[in-house]
Amino acid sequence: MKADLSAEGKVNCLEMLIGAFRRQLGDPKVLMVETIGVLAFGALALGALLADGRLAQYLLAAAWLGHGGWDFAHHRANKVVPRWYAELCAVLDVMVAIGILLAVPYL
Repeated sequence: MKADLSAEGKVNCLEMLIGAFRRQLGDPKVLMVETIGVLAFGALALGALLADGRLAQYLLAAAWLGHGGWDFAHHRANKVVPRWYAELCAVLDVMVAIGILLAVPYL
């Protein structure tokens, strides 16, 4: 599980860096929304780290699935990250979430 938590954090940081590089985070509203997203997904990942068994699995899958939805919203808005990146990340996030749910059916 720790590798997955590390990957989720790296994805969030990468998106913030891309947004900063593209000068998309200058608007205080955009920066606030991005910060809330990082905190929300980080809280789910931390909850998964602290939880046991199936609950941890569900929390981690929820973080990845939620991030896929987050990326879909970025794709639609065409802000912060390029559309191709948001689309790729959304598909990968959903696949990782499904993999987490299917990988260990009985803990």
